[in-house]
Order: sequence, then C-alpha cells, then structure tokens
Amino acid sequence: MTDITAYRDSEKALRESKERYRDVVETQKEMICRCLPDTTLTFVNDAYCRYFGKTRTDLIGRKFLDLLPEAEQTRVLEIIKATVGGLHSGPSDQKNSHPDGSTRWVQWVNHVLRHDSVDIEVQSIGRDITEQKRAEEALQKNQEELRRSHAHIQQLAGCLMRAQEEERRHIARELHDDFGQQIAGLSISLSNIKRQLSPSNSIAHQVQQVQEYAKSIANGVRSLSHALHPVALEHAGLAAALKSLITEFSTSRVRFSLSMPECVIPLPDHIAICIYRIAQESIRNIVTHSGARHAEIELFVDKSCINLLISDDGCGFEIEEARKKSGLGLVSMAERVGLLQGVFELRTNPGDGTFLRATVPLTSDQKV
Repeated sequence: MTDITAYRDSEKALRESKERYRDVVETQKEMICRCLPDTTLTFVNDAYCRYFGKTRTDLIGRKFLDLLPEAEQTRVLEIIKATVGGLHSGPSDQKNSHPDGSTRWVQWVNHVLRHDSVDIEVQSIGRDITEQKRAEEALQKNQEELRRSHAHIQQLAGCLMRAQEEERRHIARELHDDFGQQIAGLSISLSNIKRQLSPSNSIAHQVQQVQEYAKSIANGVRSLSHALHPVALEHAGLAAALKSLITEFSTSRVRFSLSMPECVIPLPDHIAICIYRIAQESIRNIVTHSGARHAEIELFVDKSCINLLISDDGCGFEIEEARKKSGLGLVSMAERVGLLQGVFELRTNPGDGTFLRATVPLTSDQKV
C-alpha cells in the first residue's frame, strides 16, 4: 500500500488553480489567446471567439495569421519570432478584418510561457483600439487640414502685403509726380505774381503767406510719399534707405545710432522691404511710445541670413497686453518675417527697454 494523499491534494490544488485561471480569463473583456511560435492557437477565451465570430473548435489548432489581412501577416510573424527570442517587448498594434467586413485595430501585449518541457507558448492579451485609431486618424486629418489652411492664410497674407506695397508705390508715385508737380507749379505762379507787386502792397504779403503754405504742403506730400515708398530703397539700396530713415527722425529727442557694414550686398526687393518696414515701424514706436533717450540699430549679414537688431533704453511694455490692443505693428512685423521663413524675436519688460531681432534667410543666389 502507498499513501497518495499528498498526490491527490496536489491534483486537487492544480485543478482548482486551473479553474480559477479559466474563470478569470473567461470573464475578461480583453481577448486572450495562446499560440505556438508558428502562431497555431492552443487556447482562446470567449472574448476572442466573439471578436472573430468563431467557436473554439474553429480556432484551436488553426494559425491565427489566417485571421489577419495578408499585408499584416509578415509583420506580425516577425513580432512573434522576436517575442520568443526575447527581442521584442511592449504592445503592438494589428489591423484585423472583422466578421462584419470592417477593418478594426487591436493592441496586443505578448508574453512567452515556458513550460517544464521544451514547449514554448506565446500568450497574448488584446484590446480593441479601433475607436482610438479612428480618433487619431481624424485628429491627424484635422491637423493636416489646419496646416493647409494656415499655409493658405500665409499665402494670402503674402499676396496682401505684396499688393499693399505695390499700392503704396503707386500712391507715392502719384503724390510725387502729380500732386508734387502741381504744388511746385502753384509755388512758381505765386512767385511770379509776387514779383509783379510792390513790396509795400498788402496783397504781396498775402501772396507770400500763400507761398509758404504751398511749400509746407509740398514738404508734407514729399514726406508722405517717402513714408509710403522710400525712393532711396528702390534706387540706392537698403543701407542708404536706413540712413535716410535715421535722418528723418533725427529731429526727435531720441538719439539714434546706426551700425552696419560699409557695403551691403544687393538684396531681393521682398527681403529689403521687409527689413526696412520693420525698422520703420520700430523707430516710429520708439519715438512715439518708448520714452527712450537712446536707441541702437544694427544690421549685419552672415553666410546665410541678414539680421536686424534694434534696442532702446525706454520704458518697455507687456508684450501680451500690447498684442491685445488694436494696433497691428507687432503682428505685421512678425508676419512679414514669418512669410520669408525667418525668425522674429522680441524681448521687453516694463522698465527694461526693448530688444528686437529680425533674422531673414537669404536665397541661394543672394548668399555672401
């Protein structure tokens, strides 16, 4: 006689353990399966059967690769081989053909089960992530549409700025060639009338006053024409235009200093006008709002880009508050640089002055 109580107890414990395992596995919402390294299924739970619309009899002993689209089979087999070899860990996503004809996504987490014998199984736990994938695809599509919309808006902004500059050029030419000439003719006529009158004549004094008004109007038209489209920029280049701009504001209480190379290479019109407009807007802001006593303007060119640096010792400001206001100065400066794939930087705080940098890349045929 042999006492087999311990053996019976072990069998009972093993049976109860298997039953508990099966109960846990079968009550899971996730799909659970086990397979051999060649993907032959050895176990599937109810959730797995429901997902693929098949019974255990249909699935056990069958390779689960047959349940996948052909385009996915090679990749999934490589993942299984890498998992068995200890070269792959973490979740992997699979595209499956659902029984209803739709394409769905499942995220699998694989673990290797090594038995006492040489047999090896791979246990996989799968979770349906189709809705997540669809949400990601929708988000990606929306982001792509947003990028296209942003690119379209940038294109429109560029067209608008080019049209604005062209209209400014046209108006400036009309002011200079038409109104300027008419005012000059009026001044000459007034001079002729004044010469025909004696100095003691009261009318001569009135003609003199009208002539002074005409000169003042001519100066205003000339300044307006220059602000709309600087002739120096078109005929003498950016360096001369910046010098003229500094001279124009030299009568203000702000002392400006300009530092730049003696010779600035000829620049494409769209780059030159961008740098000039930023300098023009910045100098106008310094004179009008900053309360600065000194401002420094630097222009330099390296191998790939042109840089404009403007700093002042004024009162500074809150950038976010300035952007909320109706003025378009900061927005237009940043937009101009952005349209040329450049970088616009602005640093300021109340009481700390203001520093501005605009860096615009040069085209290949304009590099130093």
